[in-house]
Amino acid sequence: MNATINDPLAASNVRQYTSEMFEQLAQIDRAHSKEEMDQVIYLLLRLIGKGMRADRVLFDSIDRERETYSNTFEWCEDGVEPQIDNLAELVRADMPCWLERFERGETIFIPNLEAVRTQMPSEYEILKAQSIRSVIAVPVFYRSNLSGFFGLDNPKAEITDAQVHLLNFIGGHLGSARENLRMLTLLEEKQKSLEQNLQAVQLEQRMLKVVCRDSTSVYRVDLMSNTAEIVKLEEHANAAGTLPREQAFFVYSDEIRRYYDSFIVKGTAPDFLQLLDAKNLMRELEKKDSVSRRYQSVPNAIGQIFFEVRVNKLQRTETSFQVLMDFRSVDEIVKEEREHQHALETALTESRMSYEVISAISKIYLYDLPYRSAHGIL
Repeated sequence: MNATINDPLAASNVRQYTSEMFEQLAQIDRAHSKEEMDQVIYLLLRLIGKGMRADRVLFDSIDRERETYSNTFEWCEDGVEPQIDNLAELVRADMPCWLERFERGETIFIPNLEAVRTQMPSEYEILKAQSIRSVIAVPVFYRSNLSGFFGLDNPKAEITDAQVHLLNFIGGHLGSARENLRMLTLLEEKQKSLEQNLQAVQLEQRMLKVVCRDSTSVYRVDLMSNTAEIVKLEEHANAAGTLPREQAFFVYSDEIRRYYDSFIVKGTAPDFLQLLDAKNLMRELEKKDSVSRRYQSVPNAIGQIFFEVRVNKLQRTETSFQVLMDFRSVDEIVKEEREHQHALETALTESRMSYEVISAISKIYLYDLPYRSAHGIL
């Protein structure tokens, strides 16, 4: 494979640009951002173009999901019209011969475009429209997968086997460097996203703790998957002695049954398990946003015995039904209600007694009325 330009000065220029190409390849490995990588690639294409005395050097990348090929980078010699906008999105049918050979790892060298007019009709039309008379195109691979290619339009320097190997080497290095940077960028973005999600979860948990500050325990429950996680659990709560704090999630139905069997005074909430059954809660919360029930438990570590369990709907999707379940002490409320009830009963009793006294006096008065009337006492 060669084109006959035997110019000592040109050969010297090729060696100079080749040395600079290797220096630029080293810079590619040090790129820490897409912007740095793009700048290095453009400079590398310029060196290839200058060294090979080409009109234009372009780099095409492959979008595997859409199966399209786009001119990502382009360098043009002074006075040469750019073509990057005309090659924004090519499909396989636009270059069937080239892609078939690229996938076999072959480099394409066309010294005279007219010679392939019938052999590569689709490619011929695309190249002819760009005023290309000769071209060399090198596939770029990453882990045995074709990731793109770069081409030199109208190269005027001698094309030797050594130079083709050099271009192949540059293509392989370029493909690996771009893919490695892409993967590193994705990992960094994923790490950032995970950190943001973690911060959002931590903020949400802090907010929930504030909102549920009067609750002894709070849980996020997915009724559909029968799983739950602790949002808040006071040390004095009865459940603190049985719940697996070291686990991120626990089986909701098992822990509700254990709590009922261990701590609840059964006569105060005979429907406790039925109410908090996952399927029943999903039915109830389809019609309203929350359900609640009071009950009495064995005293916890600080002597609280009356509690209210509240279940509030959070989110419903096709695969999950999330609720917020919290348990709060209502001892003070029950005490106030009982005091109020006692006051009402006392007032009612006193009212009855007053009524009975008045009624007795009225009866005496009515009974004595004829006597008083007869003696003119009225």
